[in-house]
Amino acid sequence: MNEQIYTNYRLQLPDQELLGTLVVRDGLIADIQPGIVSHGQNGQGDYLLPGLIELHTDNLERCMSPRPGICWPLEAAAVYHDRDLASAGVTTVCDAIA
Repeated sequence: MNEQIYTNYRLQLPDQELLGTLVVRDGLIADIQPGIVSHGQNGQGDYLLPGLIELHTDNLERCMSPRPGICWPLEAAAVYHDRDLASAGVTTVCDAIA
């Protein structure tokens, strides 16, 4: 059994925000409790939020060709694109390419 404990995080729940502890077992949320425990990864009051899903974006094309006449290699553009989205909290992307 693989278990991670995240404590002292501000958790955004569907109906409230609480300072608490989240337990993940085998890749699934197993428990959410208010309060802080003595073990686990300490978030020091930071937010712990679910990743966002982008269902339609043209950003990859813009990374490949940021200006008319400029073409970046696909691999470099994809890496930049992934970093840009991850920094905004987007964890899943469906890119549209024209």
